[in-house]
Amino acid sequence: FFLQELFKTIEDDLRCLCHAHLEVGDRSVFKPNFRDVTPFLDVKPIRCFDEFVSIKGAIESYLDKIFYDYTTASSTDWNTYSEMRNLASQKYGLDLHEPHLPSKTLEQVVH
Repeated sequence: FFLQELFKTIEDDLRCLCHAHLEVGDRSVFKPNFRDVTPFLDVKPIRCFDEFVSIKGAIESYLDKIFYDYTTASSTDWNTYSEMRNLASQKYGLDLHEPHLPSKTLEQVVH
């Protein structure tokens, strides 16, 4: 539960930072009221039974997956998720990967 809350907090923060330039008046949902979660990213991997769990690694995996999924679902938004990846690196020191999606579908190649 704790990690899911952390994932959501960072994702929401990145989304708000990415769209901060949008002016929506007094009803803005992009108010910067997020808790500082950076201390959690500095926690060394924790041994849990026979495995080590890295909070930072778990966040990187989560963001890599959702950015990939969002990009494949709406390829026109690839630039937004690329910007969010860059913000994750700059603000949180996260190492995320570019999705490297194919430029054409199989149907486009055949025809």
